[in-house]
Parts: sequence; structure tokens; C-alpha cells
Amino acid sequence: ATPPAVASFLRTGVAQGLDKSVVGSFLGEAGRTEEQARARLREKKATHETQTARFHADLLESYCGLFSFKGRPLLDNLRVFLSGFRLPGEAQQIDRIIQSFAVTCGRECEEMSSTDAFSSDPKKAADTIYLLSFSIIMLNTDLHNPNIKAERKMKEADFVRLNTDYGPDIMDRPLPAPLLSSIYSSVLTSEIITLSDGPLGSMTSSRWSDTLSSVPPSANLFVCYPPAARRGALAGLWRP
Repeated sequence: ATPPAVASFLRTGVAQGLDKSVVGSFLGEAGRTEEQARARLREKKATHETQTARFHADLLESYCGLFSFKGRPLLDNLRVFLSGFRLPGEAQQIDRIIQSFAVTCGRECEEMSSTDAFSSDPKKAADTIYLLSFSIIMLNTDLHNPNIKAERKMKEADFVRLNTDYGPDIMDRPLPAPLLSSIYSSVLTSEIITLSDGPLGSMTSSRWSDTLSSVPPSANLFVCYPPAARRGALAGLWRP
């Protein structure tokens, strides 16, 4: 199996009942380095191609490339991206996934193509998107976690202040305050969620947007609304 083939299976398999937690964990896997593979070989243990670091890196890149990010705001892209799987619990796995998302989204998102909010340097833009995406995920947790008291939840001014400037090594200029305020407002009023797995899962706005973006312009689209089976059965996106 090639990385693009496996990526396509993971991308479409959720609609057929593939567990989102399994998808997230597999996407976040680092794989074995060449040194680790040689060490196993000395112990007469083989390393399959799909277990290598190169395979997993190519897989994650291929998976991110299957999304339509072009001309859409970063937050919308992040919502759609996170609707396809569950973020794994390990910090290093999350880091790898968001890094790959940042590179792909950084080439195509609206903030790069029209609003000029991010640096024209692809590396700096990806680094900015990486940090901002992490901050958005944490904001989502903070605002919608019922265990956090209202007076301790992050305020808009704090979110704007913390994300305005990541430093000259990452940014050419500060992020616009209106952009950060709009992100805060959107996350506050509309939680980033994935309600269910499989074809019988509830249709979220992010899932619907993803469905529309994957349909060719010439295709005839017949709309049907799946029953809300297992509503509320799964927890929120982030698991502290």
C-alpha cells in the first residue's frame, strides 16, 4: 500500500464507520527511523514499509493534501480538518498532525491569498498557522469545558494579546487584531466539535462544508440528512 492510497482510505473510511480515534492515532504515528529499523533487523525482526518514518511522513502529507483549503479562512479549514478524525492524546502526535496541516493550509488559505495576514515566506506562514492553530484548539477547550469556571475562561483581549506577535523569527508583522477577535467570537459561539462516527453520525456544519468541497462542480448533488443516531455519545474534540 502506498501513502496516498492509505491516506485516501483514512479520509473516506470514516464515512463507512472507521473509528475516528484510530484514524487520529495512525495519522500521528512517527514510524520507525532507519536506525530503529536496523536495530530490529539485528534482532531478526523485520520492519514493514508501512511502519517506517518516511511512510508516515508521506502519509500525513498526502492526507492533508486531500482537503480543499484554497481560498477559505484558516478557522474554517481547521474545523473541516478536525472533523475527519479525533486528535490523539499524545502531545508529539498532535504536534506532527498540526505541523502538516499548517504547511498545507498555509499555501492555500484565504489569509495567504487575499488578506495578507500571514508572511509571504511559506516557512514563516506555516509556523504562524501552526502556533495559531494550537492556540485555537486550546481556546476551544477553555471556552467549552464545563469544568472550567466562567470567571477563569480566556477573555477575548487575552487571546488577542497572546497571539498578536510570535516574534521576528516567525512573523514579518503582527497578526491583525480584527482577525484574532473574529476567531475568538466564532469559537465562542460555535464550538469545534465532531459529533459521531460513521455514516449514521450527525451532520455538523464542518462535515457538510467538507462534503460540499469534495463534490466536483459538475456533479449532481442529492441531499439527504442522516438520522442523529448515537447523538451525544462521544466527548468533545479535546481530551485534556
